[in-house]
Amino acid sequence: MKILTELPQINNQKALFVVCGKVTAEMYYAHAGNINNIDGFRISMPTYSDDEGFTMRHTKSGSLYKSGGLKKDTTDIYRKEKFLDTLSDKVEEAIKKYDITEIYLFSPGHTTKQVRESWKPAIQKIVRRSIRGNYTKHHPMDLLSKIDAKRKKKKKEKNSLASNAQVSTEARKIHQSYYQRNHMSHS
Repeated sequence: MKILTELPQINNQKALFVVCGKVTAEMYYAHAGNINNIDGFRISMPTYSDDEGFTMRHTKSGSLYKSGGLKKDTTDIYRKEKFLDTLSDKVEEAIKKYDITEIYLFSPGHTTKQVRESWKPAIQKIVRRSIRGNYTKHHPMDLLSKIDAKRKKKKKEKNSLASNAQVSTEARKIHQSYYQRNHMSHS
């Protein structure tokens, strides 16, 4: 789909937008003023038969009973590892297929580091920006709006720092002038 003119245009770069949730991901390819969904997946909960995940225990009297339940921690770890492995494979495939030059990562704050660390160093180097939050259900234009807002904020901060540096230079000149007038004349 065509990127709206008021949003950042990705013309010269071939960008991959990786949009993650806890165990879901969508991937978009942006180039030449267009952005399109190229892949997505969700890691489902494993299903168990009636007895899986339970243990048999003995009572003091010697009879048996079932205890426990599905091992949620084990299941969560499995899903997370499966998610990271699948995502890493799909990102690598997209980079090769579309000759990706930069990546924009959208992921919840608690998973951003894990996602990046699951990628090879060469892939980590082309991550242009990481934006924290779960945007898996957002429209691609919303993602571009987030990037635009981050760019504007960064530009404003940069201008503010430059302005502060300029003020500091002016303040130093005034201070030096004052010091020379008041302390040099008394000597």
